[in-house]
Amino acid sequence: MGDSSRPGQPASSSPVKSGYKSEYLSRNLPTEGVLKTMQENIGKELKDCDYNNVDLLDFAEHILGLDRSIGQRILQMQIPLDVTKIHEYNSITTETGYHQPFIEFASVVLDAVLTELDESDSKEEIMTL
Repeated sequence: MGDSSRPGQPASSSPVKSGYKSEYLSRNLPTEGVLKTMQENIGKELKDCDYNNVDLLDFAEHILGLDRSIGQRILQMQIPLDVTKIHEYNSITTETGYHQPFIEFASVVLDAVLTELDESDSKEEIMTL
């Protein structure tokens, strides 16, 4: 394994891109007719569902059922990721290109978290739902 980096670094020092341009967003959106009306209606319906600055621990606790103290422990873990794979990830140019590498990163993180937590907690204690 090559050099590694820790997830959760501040965005300014993180080697992982902060965002990408969706293939779907770059398409020409309808300017008239039924599709435009549908798009406007969907936008109206979802406008109250757009949340920003939601605390990660609050989200994990209330939506995923993760015990807050477990979430805090997870955030404090130093989980190394392969820098070479991060650079490869940063060179992806299509939305679908992100899928497999994301699954691989998530698997590394999940395995590390479960290994760490399994040493001191039963699986029933990890999730409160």
